[in-house]
Amino acid sequence: MFLTGAGNFREQVATIQPYKGNRKAAKPVLYDKLREFLVDNWNAVVVTGQEADDEVAIRQTMAQEGVDLDRDNPQSVIVTIDKDLLQVPGWHYNPQKD
Repeated sequence: MFLTGAGNFREQVATIQPYKGNRKAAKPVLYDKLREFLVDNWNAVVVTGQEADDEVAIRQTMAQEGVDLDRDNPQSVIVTIDKDLLQVPGWHYNPQKD
């Protein structure tokens, strides 16, 4: 499990508009406590310099090397509702769909 931490290389390469400049919604009240819980109890890894999605894509791609494509024994599975990660080869699971 990966969580986005500080910094993002896209902030430096976005020259026309700020990266995600239109997303200014406040975080949920328990956001920081939930993150802390995930790190302390579920060994979540906080990723710096890029988004958690980037790390997920990198790890899934690495897992594909030599993977046995047996559906009953995938080497890794991306679990997300984010459609952008469907471009990454490998197994995917969307908990909001069947």
